[in-house]
Amino acid sequence: MMVPVRINSMLAAASLVMLVAQGAPAAAQQAAPAPQAYALAPNPADFALTALRIVQVVDGGDAQQIWDTASPVLKQLVSRDQFAATARLRFASHGALQNLQWRSIARATLTEQQGQLQPGEYLSVNFVGLNKDRKAVVETVSFILDADQTWRLVGLSIT
Repeated sequence: MMVPVRINSMLAAASLVMLVAQGAPAAAQQAAPAPQAYALAPNPADFALTALRIVQVVDGGDAQQIWDTASPVLKQLVSRDQFAATARLRFASHGALQNLQWRSIARATLTEQQGQLQPGEYLSVNFVGLNKDRKAVVETVSFILDADQTWRLVGLSIT
């Protein structure tokens, strides 16, 4: 079982929500089923698999499908078209990540508004891989536990 971590710094909270995604290896993309709003138990393996599927669908060019199943929190921050355009730009800049590997999963409870993030339960999955220039990058897929007790995508980022 994962123990919630309280985040009180603006920097840590900001790292949870960046709205750009990065890719998975082509072989993994072929097996990716279309994601939906996931009613996930806080099982790290489930989150890692779901995060990987989201990355694969976005890299496959269907970021709008991901936005459709995302949390209302993400939808308030960025439009469907903006989300898709940002994903296309990111893919053009970085390409699909090679050697994508799970790195960490962190769960956090925000007790107060921090920037654009509302209080609530968040979970982030980090992957590491190599971009098209063979430079190491980290991709983060973040979820929020929505009011209906369903974990949904709230952010994607690459650093």
